[in-house]
Amino acid sequence: METKSVVSAGPLQRFVRRYRNANTAIAQIRNCEWVPKYNPISREHLTAHRGDLELWIGNGPIFCEIKGPQRYFGLFWRHYVWWAAARWMKTKADREYVDAAGVPTL
Repeated sequence: METKSVVSAGPLQRFVRRYRNANTAIAQIRNCEWVPKYNPISREHLTAHRGDLELWIGNGPIFCEIKGPQRYFGLFWRHYVWWAAARWMKTKADREYVDAAGVPTL
C-alpha cells in the first residue's frame, strides 16, 4: 500500500493561483455578480456578497480580500482587484444609496 506525500504549492504556483483568483473576481464584479451590502452603523457599504463568499471592500486596497481561512488574493493582488473593479462597485453603491435616501447635498 503506497501513501502519497502531500506537497504544498510553491511560491510561483501560489502567485499564479492568486492572479487567476483576482482576474476571476474582477470579471465577476464587472458582471455585477457581487452584491454590496449596506452597513447602517458606518453608513457605507463594507462588504460585497456572492453566494456564501464575502468580499471586504470597506477600507481600501490593503484590506480588499475575501473573508475566510485562506487568502484568495494575497497582498499584491488585493490592490489589483480594488483598483480594477471593487473601488468602482463600492463608490457606485454608496452613491446610489445616498441618492435613494434623499439626502440633500451641499
